[in-house]
Parts: sequence; structure tokens; C-alpha cells
Amino acid sequence: MLRRKVVHAAMQKTSCGSCHQAAPGRVGKCKSAAASAWVLTRPQGDLCAACHDESALASKFKVKHGFKGKCVECHDPHSSDLPKLMRVSGKKLCLGCHDSRSGRKDVAHKIDVTKRYVHAALEKRECQDCHEAGHGAGLANLLKRDQPELCYGCHKRQDQYRYTHTAVRQGECLECHDPHSSDRPFLAKKPREELCLTCHEVEPLLTKSVKHAPVAEGRCLDCHLPHGGDRPAFVRGTGKTLCLKCHGQDAPTGKGSVSPPYRVDLSRKHVHAALVKGECTDCHDPGHSGDYLKLLKKSTVDLCYGCHTRKDGTKYVHSAVRLGDCAVCHAPHSSDNRALLAKATIKETCFTCHQDDVTGRAVVHRPVADGKCEECHGPHGAPNRFDLVKGEGKATCYSCHKPVDGGKVRHAALDRYGCTGCHDPHGAGNRFLLAKKTNDLCIGCHPAQADGRHVTAILAGGHAVSGGADPRRPDRPFSCASCHNPHGSDSPKLFYYGDSVMQSCDGCHGDKTGKKPELKNVVLRAAPATPPGAAGGSPGGGSDGAPRPGGGAGEAAWGYGWTLWPAVAQRYGVTTGLPPWRNWVWPAERPAEPPAALVTPADPAPGSEASP
Repeated sequence: MLRRKVVHAAMQKTSCGSCHQAAPGRVGKCKSAAASAWVLTRPQGDLCAACHDESALASKFKVKHGFKGKCVECHDPHSSDLPKLMRVSGKKLCLGCHDSRSGRKDVAHKIDVTKRYVHAALEKRECQDCHEAGHGAGLANLLKRDQPELCYGCHKRQDQYRYTHTAVRQGECLECHDPHSSDRPFLAKKPREELCLTCHEVEPLLTKSVKHAPVAEGRCLDCHLPHGGDRPAFVRGTGKTLCLKCHGQDAPTGKGSVSPPYRVDLSRKHVHAALVKGECTDCHDPGHSGDYLKLLKKSTVDLCYGCHTRKDGTKYVHSAVRLGDCAVCHAPHSSDNRALLAKATIKETCFTCHQDDVTGRAVVHRPVADGKCEECHGPHGAPNRFDLVKGEGKATCYSCHKPVDGGKVRHAALDRYGCTGCHDPHGAGNRFLLAKKTNDLCIGCHPAQADGRHVTAILAGGHAVSGGADPRRPDRPFSCASCHNPHGSDSPKLFYYGDSVMQSCDGCHGDKTGKKPELKNVVLRAAPATPPGAAGGSPGGGSDGAPRPGGGAGEAAWGYGWTLWPAVAQRYGVTTGLPPWRNWVWPAERPAEPPAALVTPADPAPGSEASP
């Protein structure tokens, strides 16, 4: 005990009995003859104070180390190899009491060195690098220097920015950081979602109905620097550079990141000019909350019309335009499709809202099959019902198809209801886009003629109105349309031939007077046969039963494009020649050129710049 470098003066000048007295009945380690166990003559603090003036030891310090009566916590009462009889040196001495694992309930300031992050100054150096090692100090927590100067002794200064966080400017580093250890990066005292809200109130930032997710979730540091910066509110960047840190296509992914619908891909073929030339904040509220979805500054339609010409000025307006849902069809930022369409094709775009009523149909109108809804409909609106751009009713059909109602006798249904009285403009299960089979359509208005008795009273069952093939058009089944032209005719009762009912029969049964020897009896051709392009005369299907866009492959091969204007037929690659049976029955009555009123910008000359 006396061989150590430093021996307590009381050990040299007095006897053990000055501080200790024998404890009879107890067993100890002492080998003296007086006793084996000894106890202090007085409490430890009183013994030390008998020689050392405690008030003098700490009187000069504003902040005193709580050592009263606990001298031996740090000092060995007999001897030591360290100066001032210290028991151990460095942080080992301090952590003897201040380690959270020490079990000391009388120590207020404890340090948990088992946490994930430990301050490098504590881990690699000593407590005395920051704290006074004596009985007191002039600063709180026995610090050698006040914060932030103590922190800046090792760390880069954070108070030199143009705009500095108030806590940093006031030097309150420990408002946010724990000086010793933490389970969070940067020794943060609280999770980042709670740290800012310790001082800042979130309610004033979120006064509007739509909240920016990072603000609502407390992720302030996604946009703001924690200490300061060269921009107001020390934001991390300016304009779209800041926004794309999170909303860019290549921005980090994972928990808490921006979901795909809210990301912006500037590598796509078409990028909105407003985004290329302007900033995100031209359309979006740059604050913490807004009055409109997606933090838009205005409603979608008002925002779009701030740059774009209004699209709601037509007599009939597309409901999406009327409701202001521009973004239903158009991607607001970028797209690989023209006009920033959100979908790859016009058809997909339309079917986003409109029911797909053509998939699986046996016959699909060629513009619909090609996904060209805009051939007939205006995407924003038009002067006509159903947003038709080329006119009401028949006018739209006649912009591509040649008129069929030019005879002296016109079918009343065509005048009353237009083409769509019988034809489905998009797709159907029957040839020629008929909504029903031919006879079913006819008897819908003419129920008395369903059994054929209206043709002749000679035969008990009346004249056949169905079954077998049409003798004059062997690729079609026999039907009402075998005798009557469903559109118009120069003959009575819409017959194809003759000036009377009897003469109309000569078209199939042949001329019996000898005046028209070219009209032969072709009734035998009405026997069931396999007409070109249709198995067994089945309406609307090919030999393989496959759907026929635009009327079917059979129709195109046999030249049913003769109903189209030449420019339109060439646009769709459809032959305009007549099928063979047209050459041996009678010439087709059709105009050679479209009327001037039907030549519209939607029907450009083939090969021109306006032609698709």
C-alpha cells in the first residue's frame, strides 16, 4: 500500500487509528494483533473534511461536481500510481458512475455506450477532452467551453451560411444532437419525423386540405438542410431539381419513397413544354399544403387553360373535358405518345372510361379495329351529338362511304334513323355491322312480312324469305335484302329491278317476254353453297370463324370497298373493284366522285402530308 507512487499524507503522518477503529466480532483481512476487521471512526465525508476544506475545493466554480461525502468514488484513500490518488484514469473513471449499466441511482447524467452510434470523441478519446476533470467548472455539465465552440473544436462550423437555422445560429447543438450516444444517425435525440416538431408546430404548416406527404409524415429533411444553406428556408435545391430528388424516375426507391404514379420520367419521347421550359412550381404549390389534389395551384382545367386554348367551346363537349379531367387522357409531365397521351393508342385511351364493346365481335368497323376513334369522334368535343366531327347521322358515314339513298324510292328507316338504325358503328356479330341478322332487322319494323305471304298468295307458305344462298349474290344468304334494296331504289317497294312488282321477279326468275334476254333464271343458284369468304353463307364470319375487322377478310378480298370513296379506300388499303357477281346481274348505281359537301379535311388526298 505504501509502495505506490502517491501515498496519502495521512498515511505517512498519522496512524490507521486516526480514521479506523477495530470492529470486534467481525472478520476481515487485516493481520494486525488488534483486530482483523476495522470500520471508519466517522462518516467518510466528515473524515475527509477534517483535513480537506470541501468548500474551498469547489468555491471558485460556478458549477460543482456532486462529490460531497463521496471522495473515495474517485480517489483512493491510501495510495495510487496516479496523480491526486485517482483510482483510474480517463473515461474509465467517469464511466464507473456515469455508465448506464453502473446501477447507480444517485447519478443524474448517465451514458449508454451500447447504443448503435457513439460520439467519436467519446469512443476514441477521453471525457476530459470536453469536461473539466476537477471538482467543478464555470459552465454547465462541467464543460471546458460552451457550445457551440466546444463542438466546433472538432466539427466544421455550421453557422456561416447565408440562411442559418435558428438553433444553429444560437449555438444550441444539443437541442437536436445527443453529445454521447444515440440509436439514430448523427446522434439525433429523436427520430427525424419528431425532431423538427420539437420546436416547429406542424398545424400552421398544414392549414390547407391537401398535405405534402413529407410534411405530414415529419420528413422535413427531404427538402430542407438541417443547419442552413444559401437559399431561403435552406431548401436543398431550386425548382424542379429539388422536386426530382424524390419525384424523378431514377430517385431512390423503398420504404417511404415516392410511388410510381407520382414520378416524372424526363427521358420519354415527349415532355410537357411547361416542364422543359418552366418549373414544377409553375403548376404546383411549393408550400407544405394546398387546396387542390397533387398540390396544384388551381383546378386541373383552369391550370391547363392558363397555357392551352380552351377545348370546351363546342356545342357538344366531351364529358371528360366538361369535368376538367384533362389528365384522364393526357399525361401531365411526359409520355412516349403524341399529344402526351397516357395510353399507347387512341383506342386504349378511350377505353379507359368507355366500355370496350367491340372485343370479341365477329365484325369490327375498320377505324375502330385500327384504334382510330378520332376518325369519327372529336376527342374534346364537336358541333354534333356523340362528338361526331363530320356531321350528324348519315353525314358522318358519307364522309367515307358513298351515299346509298339516292334512288327515287328511299327507305324510310334510313331517312328517320340514319345508318345506325340498322348498322352498329363500332362492331357487330353480323356482316356489314348489322345489329341483327337481316330478316330480324326487317321484321322489327315489318312484322306482317315475316312469312313471305306478302310476296305471293299462290304458294300456301308464301315466297321464301330465308334459306340457301342469294341467287344473284352467292356469297350472301337469302334474305329480305335479296329482293329489296335496304337503302333506296328507282323501282317500287325498293325492288332492285323493274317498274312493277312483276318485273322485279325477272331479276332472279329471268325475263319471260323476250324483251330482256340478258336476264336469265338464276334461281338454281339459291341452293346452299359455300360463298367466297364466308363458310356456308354464315353472316359475319370467315371460313375459320375469325373476326373480320372492317367487314371481314372476305369482304376486302372480294372488293366490298366499292362503297368507299377512293381516297378513303386507299387510306385503309381496301380494293374498290366490284365482286364478280356484280358484272353479270346489273351495273351498280353509284356516283363516280364524292359531292363537294362531303370532301372534308378529315378525308385528305392519299400521299399528302395530311394523309395518315
